Amino acid sequence: MKLVLSFRTQLMLLNTLLVILIYAVAAFFIYAFMKNRIESVELEKLQEQVSTVSTVVYKSGGDYNDWYHLGDQKPFLIMEDWKVSYQTTAWKDLNFPDKLTPGDFNNKSLKTYSAEQHNYLVKINFVRTGIDTMHNFQVVVAMENTEALESVEKLARSLVLGIPLILILAVAGSFFLSNHAMGPVKLLRIKAQQISAQSLSLRLPVINARDDIGQLTIVFNDLLTRLEYTFEQLKRFTADASHEFRTPLTSIRSTGQVALKNAGNVNDFKDAVASMLEDTDRLANLIHDLLQLTRHDAGRLKIDFSKEDLVSHINSVIEELKILAEEKGITISFLHPDTIRLHINPAYFKQAIRNILHNAIKYTPGSGLIEIQLRQEESGIIRIDIKDNGPGIPPDLREKVFERFFRIDNARSASVGGSGLGLAIAKQGIEINNGNIKFVDSNRGATCRMVFPANSAQDDSSAI
Repeated sequence: MKLVLSFRTQLMLLNTLLVILIYAVAAFFIYAFMKNRIESVELEKLQEQVSTVSTVVYKSGGDYNDWYHLGDQKPFLIMEDWKVSYQTTAWKDLNFPDKLTPGDFNNKSLKTYSAEQHNYLVKINFVRTGIDTMHNFQVVVAMENTEALESVEKLARSLVLGIPLILILAVAGSFFLSNHAMGPVKLLRIKAQQISAQSLSLRLPVINARDDIGQLTIVFNDLLTRLEYTFEQLKRFTADASHEFRTPLTSIRSTGQVALKNAGNVNDFKDAVASMLEDTDRLANLIHDLLQLTRHDAGRLKIDFSKEDLVSHINSVIEELKILAEEKGITISFLHPDTIRLHINPAYFKQAIRNILHNAIKYTPGSGLIEIQLRQEESGIIRIDIKDNGPGIPPDLREKVFERFFRIDNARSASVGGSGLGLAIAKQGIEINNGNIKFVDSNRGATCRMVFPANSAQDDSSAI
């Protein structure tokens, strides 16, 4: 079974290990430095004694009588050609080996001895001197360094014995720091538990916007804002969709009940069925529009792009809706250059133009005028304006009209028909083709403007 530690425990362990590691490294360098320093001091003292004896031996020219002035208190030995020539009483008392060889000393001319729980550091120096005859002397000096070694050992023991204390302090400090560090996280957890689908307006408190937790909190708050907006959209969409479905279903049910109740002739039944079919068509169109919007939102639409002539496609849409305009005596004017080509998906482009133009026809009064203008600016940007002389759209509602099921005036919209999805689908179609759409200021009526960038160059086949 895999052991899973809490974040608090992991933080405590990490802090504790870090403190122990820092202590271990610091202790190692302290021990190494002090040991080296003590050894250096001891070697300097020993070297002074060796130099003193060697100087006397050198100046004596090999005369033993001069050596006696050095006294017997310091342990040293003088050999000539590795044969003992002179040794002090202090040296004899140490009971060191009677015979020394070059192999007894290391490359630094040093050797260590232990005698009666005392430690000695021994150093050899070679002296060549003489007047008539040259003598090769070996000067060997011993110095007790027991106290120095004990100091080094005490330091090592102290550093080792400090590990449990450091461990206790590290655990306690890590516990305190982890509690302090997890305080904001605990507060965020408590606040987050209070947020539900019914209270998405609540936000997590940002304690310090400059640290990582503060930055993460800001990101979560932004996420909550988007979720709140999405939930509101979903709630509004559900309510609007329910209303849109309820109206034709109620009409179908009422028509059927009236027809069955009156039980009139065949013509009455035909009229009832015809009315029910109209409501059924309205339901089918509504379902089709909703499915299209939903598939686009889910990213499950495969859309192909190709370089197309915008003039011919707009003319095609005008021909489709021409009969609706003629019924109201509306004139459609289309100003355009000979040709403008752009990478688009023809189906979605035409659907967007169709919905916008159909919307303009619905709200343009009889014998009115709709102007369509297509042009390409010097910068390469392509602009399409569809302008009518209807009631227009208030500036504060020009963004909302592209929301699903939104209507400026429900009563007026009901009289002209429609589901409130036309402009939403039009916006979707323009954005699929890498453009943007909006209603702009106009002297009269409403002007819908679509803009496509100059570098609109989608691949001929891509997926959304």
